[in-house]
Formats: sequence, C-alpha cells, structure tokens
Amino acid sequence: MFKHSNTPVKIKERTYGHQLFQKFSSFFGKVYSTDLNPLYNLGGIAILLFVVACISGIYVFIFYNINPRHAWDSVESMSSNIFNGWMRSIHRYSSDLLVIFVLLHLLQTLFTSKFKRLVSWISGIISFLIVILIGVTGFILVWDQKAKLTGYLTAKLFSSLPIFDPSIAGAFLLNDLTTIGGFFKVALFGHIIFSLITVIVIWIHVLRISKPKILPPKKLILYVVIAVGIIAVLFPVKSDPPAQASNLPV
Repeated sequence: MFKHSNTPVKIKERTYGHQLFQKFSSFFGKVYSTDLNPLYNLGGIAILLFVVACISGIYVFIFYNINPRHAWDSVESMSSNIFNGWMRSIHRYSSDLLVIFVLLHLLQTLFTSKFKRLVSWISGIISFLIVILIGVTGFILVWDQKAKLTGYLTAKLFSSLPIFDPSIAGAFLLNDLTTIGGFFKVALFGHIIFSLITVIVIWIHVLRISKPKILPPKKLILYVVIAVGIIAVLFPVKSDPPAQASNLPV
C-alpha cells in the first residue's frame, strides 16, 4: 500500500530537474538544432577543449624556458610573435573554458539526477579537481606578478600537508629563485602528468556508458574551435609585470 503510494512521488522527484533542464535547453534549440545544442553536448565540448588545450600546450612548451629567471622573458618573447602569441591565447582560453564546461557538465549531471551513476560521478568530480590543479600550475609557470601571488597562496594552502615543505611559501614571498626553480620543475611535471591522468579518468568516466559520445558532432567541433580561435585573436593574452621580490600583489 505504502509502496504503491510512494512510487509516483519518487518518479516526480527524479524527473523534475530533468524537465526543467529540458525546458531551459529548448531556448537554445530555437537557435541550434537538437544535435548541435551545446547544453546537450557539455561533456563532449569539455573533452574537445581538453584536446585543444593539450595540442596548444605542446606547442607552447617548445618555446617555454622552465628557469624562473627566464620564464617570464620566454613567455613575452612567445607573445611578441603573432602566431606563437595566438597559440598561447588559444591554450589559455581553451583551458579556462575547459574548467567552465566541466563545471557545467557536473551541475547538469547533479540537476538531472544522473549522479546516481556512482563511478561516472566520482570520476567526474576527480577530473574537475585535476583540471583545477593543472590550471593553477599553468598560471604559476608564467611567473608574472599574478603567478607569484598564485604560487604563494597555493603553497600556503598546501603547507599543512606533511609531504609539502612549508618553506616554499616563503620562497615565493621572497623570490627565492633557487627554491622556486625546483618547484617549477615539479609544477611542470605535474602539469604534464596530471594531463595524462585526465585521459585515464575520462576513460573511466565513460567506461560504463553504453555507446558514449566522446566528442560533440563534427559541426559543433568546428564551431567551438573557430570560436576559441576568434576569441584568441580578439583578446590576446597578456602577462602582468614580471614577479619581483619587492612586493606581493593583492
């Protein structure tokens, strides 16, 4: 008796978020077709942006000098070249958009109750945290004033962990380039290794999904790549002044 009366309520709770999402998505359906609706391809777009960030990152790495004494100069030299600067901007914006689309995909999954696929949900959360970590290390490697602040706050945050040397925060504060140089090597290694780990996490994420769509439709791939390219042309990424020992930006 009670089971019969509770069943409709459970179904309503389970589908309400999905219905709201469908109504919201229908507004985009008036502009895009169903297949090309970005809200139906959030996960695929996130993976596409990850691929773009990896390809552009490999190119940017060719011109990057990991020594903190020369890191800022190498980035500036890269930016002064039209094509290299464009690739740097693509790397930056694709990385930023990657974080946004992974977050949107997580919120969509939570809102539509698809988080009950436990393995996919946990792997999705892990991928989001890894992407944030990759982004933080990427910011620090630019070694401008913003990078110095990011490095200092990150080191201060992790100083409570027994495996993390608390003196590194002070090294960022005082511009101790010897210590920071060692951190740069770890950060760059982590930037690359965590990108490879993300590939494994994505594989786990779609492992139990029947016929998963890894990438969005071809037209949407083209639109996303063109959009990122245009943004990179219109708003080229610029570094802050180089990190200095005299001040810590707020």
